[in-house]
Amino acid sequence: MFVDSHAHIDGPEFDADRDEIIERAHAAGVSAILNVGTGDPHSDAFERAIALGKARETVYTAIGTHPHDARFLYTRDQGGNELNHLYVRQKDGSEFDLTPGEKLKAQFAGWSGDRKAFFVFTNEREPKFFDVYRYDTGSYDREMIYRNGGGYDVEGVSPAGKWIALSKPVGTATNELVIHSVDKKETKQISTGEAQYDHYVERHRRLHPEAPVLSRREFERRRIDRMDARPGNRCC
Repeated sequence: MFVDSHAHIDGPEFDADRDEIIERAHAAGVSAILNVGTGDPHSDAFERAIALGKARETVYTAIGTHPHDARFLYTRDQGGNELNHLYVRQKDGSEFDLTPGEKLKAQFAGWSGDRKAFFVFTNEREPKFFDVYRYDTGSYDREMIYRNGGGYDVEGVSPAGKWIALSKPVGTATNELVIHSVDKKETKQISTGEAQYDHYVERHRRLHPEAPVLSRREFERRRIDRMDARPGNRCC
């Protein structure tokens, strides 16, 4: 059995012939392809890699390289059931399911700033809501740092793990933006987020007309990342 251990076939440049590339690989004896996701865990580029892994049973998606050794994290479902779990490929080549269980979905949410932990969203407790867990990088011990009781979408976790960005649709075109303080276990609405984003887009296009504009999701992600660096910052 041959495995292509490092591929990047999720990009738009492969849209026209991606299926043919995969079939040619299979015909040549490659039974599995490890497609390595690149970019921020919350960006559209990263989600393309995850979507490809969901669509093709023989394509696995690597979503994080272990910061200290040869282990790596990846996500896949089980036989096309669209219930993605988060796995780690151990140094001896064995596979370990970090999110075991039936009828659950899990999503990698990024590394902590010091690389001693990583964050995971999973709906194992309540199918309708995703809770947030912090995993120890070495032992895989975990703790729940946010119990989602309000039906929020989890947008991101700050590098120090102190803040969690949440959102909830209000109507058809507006999202309510909420910040959760992990230390205080308090949640507070800070704004709808629309005014701040609209102001950013207008200012960015005026000052940098040739540069791409951040997506709404990436804009909110960067806001939550910056909160760790504010001395004495108190949100809630």
